[in-house]
Amino acid sequence: MSHWQKIRDAANRLRRETAAAENLDELDLSKSAEFLDRALDRLELYAIPEHPNSANLRGALAVLEDDCVYYRGDLPRWYRTYCIAHELAHFVLHRRSVHCTRADIEDFSADEESASTAEKAVGYGAGERREREANLFALEFLLPCDVLRRAFLDEKLNAAEISARVEMPVETVAGQLARGLLVPPAGDEKTAEPKKKFELDASQRRAAETEKCPVLVTAGPGTGKTQTLTKRIAFLLGKGTPPKRILALTFSNKAAEEMRERVAGENPEAAAQIQMMTFHAFGLDILRSFWAEAGLEPKSKLLDKIDALLYLERGLTAIDLEHYQHLPEPTLNLPALLAAISRAKDELCAPAEYRRLAEEMLAEAGADDEKRIAAEKALETARVYDFYQRFLDREKLLDFGDLIFRAVRLLRENPAVRAEVAGRYDAILVDEFQDVNRACGRLLKEVAGEGKGLWAVGDLRQSIYRWRGASPANIRLFDEDFPDAETVSLEKNYRSHAEIVSLFGNFAQNMRAAGAEFFHAWEADRGPAASAAVDHFVAASLRAEAGELAARIDDYRAKGFHYKDQAVICRTHRQLDKFAAGLAAREIPVFYLGELFEREEVRDLLALLDLKYSANCHALVRVAQFPEYRLPFDDVRAIIGFAADRELAFDEISAHAEIDERLSADGRRGWRKLTAQLAGLPKSVSAWRFLADYLFIRSDYLEPFFAVDDVHRQARRLAVYQFLRLAQNLEARFADEGDGQIPEFLGYVKKLAWFNEDKNYAQIPAAAENLDAVRLLTVHSAKGLEFRSVFLPYLGAGKIPANRQSKTCPDPAGMIDGETDFHDEEEECLFFVAMSRARDCLHLSRALDYSRNQSKFLDALAGALPVPRVVEDAEPAIADPAETNDFPFATHYAAELDRYLRCPRQYFYTDVCGLTGRGERSVYLKFHSCVYETIHALQSARQLENKAPTVEDALGKLDEFWQAAEIDAHPYAPLYRRRAEEMIGRICARLAGENRAALRPTFELKLAGGAIHVKPDAVEEFETDGEKRVVVRRFRTGKSPKKAATDDVDALLVEAAKQHFAGAPAVLQKIFLSDDTAQDVPVTEKVVKNRLAKYEQAIDGINRQRFPAAPSDNNCPHCPHYFICPSGK
Repeated sequence: MSHWQKIRDAANRLRRETAAAENLDELDLSKSAEFLDRALDRLELYAIPEHPNSANLRGALAVLEDDCVYYRGDLPRWYRTYCIAHELAHFVLHRRSVHCTRADIEDFSADEESASTAEKAVGYGAGERREREANLFALEFLLPCDVLRRAFLDEKLNAAEISARVEMPVETVAGQLARGLLVPPAGDEKTAEPKKKFELDASQRRAAETEKCPVLVTAGPGTGKTQTLTKRIAFLLGKGTPPKRILALTFSNKAAEEMRERVAGENPEAAAQIQMMTFHAFGLDILRSFWAEAGLEPKSKLLDKIDALLYLERGLTAIDLEHYQHLPEPTLNLPALLAAISRAKDELCAPAEYRRLAEEMLAEAGADDEKRIAAEKALETARVYDFYQRFLDREKLLDFGDLIFRAVRLLRENPAVRAEVAGRYDAILVDEFQDVNRACGRLLKEVAGEGKGLWAVGDLRQSIYRWRGASPANIRLFDEDFPDAETVSLEKNYRSHAEIVSLFGNFAQNMRAAGAEFFHAWEADRGPAASAAVDHFVAASLRAEAGELAARIDDYRAKGFHYKDQAVICRTHRQLDKFAAGLAAREIPVFYLGELFEREEVRDLLALLDLKYSANCHALVRVAQFPEYRLPFDDVRAIIGFAADRELAFDEISAHAEIDERLSADGRRGWRKLTAQLAGLPKSVSAWRFLADYLFIRSDYLEPFFAVDDVHRQARRLAVYQFLRLAQNLEARFADEGDGQIPEFLGYVKKLAWFNEDKNYAQIPAAAENLDAVRLLTVHSAKGLEFRSVFLPYLGAGKIPANRQSKTCPDPAGMIDGETDFHDEEEECLFFVAMSRARDCLHLSRALDYSRNQSKFLDALAGALPVPRVVEDAEPAIADPAETNDFPFATHYAAELDRYLRCPRQYFYTDVCGLTGRGERSVYLKFHSCVYETIHALQSARQLENKAPTVEDALGKLDEFWQAAEIDAHPYAPLYRRRAEEMIGRICARLAGENRAALRPTFELKLAGGAIHVKPDAVEEFETDGEKRVVVRRFRTGKSPKKAATDDVDALLVEAAKQHFAGAPAVLQKIFLSDDTAQDVPVTEKVVKNRLAKYEQAIDGINRQRFPAAPSDNNCPHCPHYFICPSGK
């Protein structure tokens, strides 16, 4: 049970005890204020109203002083009640006097997590943690989740009716109601399987009770690392070390929380005084304690990564990127640039030093083009770094990397501060030392000095966070950083059977992270398994592999394993998606949220917001399918068409009586209900309040979520809760946007998806951990966990280890301390961590249909793995029913078929349903159209007048198209206008150099099933020595690559030109307008054949009305149909 659930339980326990002692009905929400009064009486506390200027309050809203709760008497009644309950919480939980301001009390989010992802990553200081605990207690005492759930589901009271009953604001009730309805109830602590307790073995005792420091403890998987660390703290306390002089640091909040709970289990009073936190929380504590010396504000704000990216986006015009500019999506490289800046801070490299290293790199590059380009990229990164850091300094802001970077700089530059911080602690303990960055190692050195009292634990083989800056150098250089250090190893594995320990031990011997010379085999405390503990199989197909996993999971369930004690672990979320669907189809309960914004119920809510507040009614395609509406699709298209013809939004057409006449009877019923439910909501409302109103007051959307209380529906409810939490957390961000609050929220959601920051909002609450369902986890998510049976599927070549990716932003030479190429080593660590999660059974598998060859990691285990079983397809592939091949011969445009090839579902929405209209085109598409329309207009003038246009005339023509496209209002307008003018200037020069006017014909190419119309940008026919040659040109707005790729449409153009200009060979030439270069692109007969076959398949798919979605992290967030996909016929 999580710490935060224990807070809720404490509140509910006090409410139950008060009800029993005072003869009150625990379920009576109208008596919450009376519950509070009686609880105060029982605890002999006195609630005393005070004037706002009272000396007892000292500017606070409420104060707990001995046995008195002083509170402002002028507060609204409900808020007075809440403030008193908050102070009651302090009395019950903390037994200390407190002084609470509005900022301390005013968090009604009903959750344990911070709204800020940056603050979530850092964790809480002791004071903030106490206030959050008190808020949680107060809400649960006044509005118990279980009681709210019964009121909503059993009494059929909506949030507004509950609000009236408890006399509290509806939005406060809705927040707690969301928790009560949508988050699974915490399981009974008594029924949870207790963690096995061990007496310290010899190696653990040697580590825990060593008198010699500094010491580095190397702890392999399952060797009792956390227990040893906990016993180390007990040993220090037993020796008389004051708890407040012990500092315990770790990499993650999760590890810090586990450490805190373990210590509290043995010594709760000491645990409350020991400083246990993440490195970044420690850095923040130093900077806030010495804010003036650090040049900061008293509480400098911590910047979220998404806010940093949005600031860089706003500064794109000022930054004026060259190497990192990508006109189709100017923000494409911003995450990589921000990651490069973060990595620089991890290495304590300031902007000036970064620039110096990049300049040295350029000087050393000489005539080597590859090195020169890398150096120029590093210089461009230096420019962005300087721009970004000046913004942080100017606004007195901190980002995540600053917490260590600036803390180290402060300690180095201010000996007095360093002495004060270092003098606070007699003992410093470090957990997960392999996962912290080099800057954390330097911070540790500044505070620990020569290492007296320093005790660190880690395992190089479990270093799986190097991609975000974790540095194995901290362990490898421990002896250099702390010359008197000794190393102690934990020797016994308590987690896994001997066969599993032997297998990952076999792999460990040859790992790059710590090879055979550093390897000592672990003793398996549990000994050999009674039956085979390691299984290895090869399946004929992914379907067969998923089927075999399902069969084994059910076998283990029959043997007494809970589903939640079994896990499927993969390298990526995309891999997990394949098995989530396969297991669910075989009725295996799986708990996997996946990508939050891709979940059906979350897309429903996004579409609902979009329908109400966008300029069109396209989202009706999805919303109309909600169970309580069920509008026929033909009626949906009729409504959308009606709105499009009149350029009206949803609110503008919802009252049109004329629509009713166009609908079927079912359509009218659903339409009337939908419009009635959404009527009356103001334009100026937040996404959170709109959704809370819709879900908990106006609609029955949630009703099917409670039809059966199975794992599938619990996961759906939890996904809705996570999305509501996001909306609630972002409410203040968009509060000043007025009528634009929801459109801004929807735009922000797309930014989160595009920047891949949505993963931060799909974390599973601790309360859900008791759901009896198979866990589907990435290796990173599985770190620190263990399961009775573990399945590692998808072990094909190219799947794990993952293929090496080129680095978008190369680091300047000399910046990184130690290794710079860690890909292979980290991939080995991932596989090692995955295998070592298994306690009783480990299954390794792959399928032949996605990779004929096995992972090289399986090759490395060839002598240790059993011979693989072969699993054939038990279920025959379902044959398509007899289909007609008799389709009318239709003509298609190449751009439409390209859209189908990119995503058939996008083609369906755009070209079948006709979902286009106001606001659909991105600014890049408008820019692109302006440039191309200008070029084509210049080409036409060249043909008609047989003279090259002047630059002035060309720019005038560009301006005509530009004004018509209404681009100037967009933030990127200056950037695009500058590039457009440069391109037009270059094309003018090209046209002036041509001896003849180029043609621009429309070609028709007949293929199986239909014809394709395709139009090149220019075609020129040459004749040299009696031989004709045709050059087909395509203009591209980007920069020329080393070698231009062959696009699908290139094959169409070449084949069409060959047919049109019989006997003349066709050459494809691409003109790259950003740097005015031309490349001939070879298009072989084989390429033409293969690409034309793709177009024929596209035509066939259209004829057969096959429009599946093709999810893509790059394309989906920019798609105009993102919120409704994949709904529709």
